[in-house]
Amino acid sequence: MRIRAYTLTVNVNHAPHVSNDSSPLFTLANCKPGIRNVAKKGEWIAAITPKNMGYRLAYLMQVGDSWTREEYWQKFNRSRADSIYKPTNGGYKLLKNPFHDADNSVTDTTCNRVLWSHRFYYFAEPYELGEKTARGLTLPKKYGSLCRSMRTRYGYLIDVPNDFVEWVMKQPGKLDKLATLYPRDNHSCGQCQ
Repeated sequence: MRIRAYTLTVNVNHAPHVSNDSSPLFTLANCKPGIRNVAKKGEWIAAITPKNMGYRLAYLMQVGDSWTREEYWQKFNRSRADSIYKPTNGGYKLLKNPFHDADNSVTDTTCNRVLWSHRFYYFAEPYELGEKTARGLTLPKKYGSLCRSMRTRYGYLIDVPNDFVEWVMKQPGKLDKLATLYPRDNHSCGQCQ
């Protein structure tokens, strides 16, 4: 089985954003325009924590489909932490938020797709850039192909044993510990490309 994997350097519940309510929704609206541009409906995406956190599984999601930014805005307006771009005539107005500023907006809006999913497995409590405390699900050696540094841009299509998703589904998730971290300064992961 092949899944798309990338390094999630910052996990503050903005990119990706997960609502923890009666019908949890996982969205990837900002950062990672390469992944948002190429990921297909039904494809699995895995986010792996950085090396200094032990290459753990932060989340696994199956792409349900995508919305344009305009569709996303119409559905949710400003009600989600990652809904920070209001469509205007031919562009987007960046709304005030604690995560991204004008320097990030070009990267964010390069791709007009917001990936969404109702089928996801979330394991990492929030962490900021440079965190060294292990967060996420420890991966057994048989899934070690996922454990690599700095996979960015489009992520990488990685071959994993066919039982990977089934194994992940059996692990206790941490959706109940989900929180949104609001940094004092704007998000500056430097890895949003």
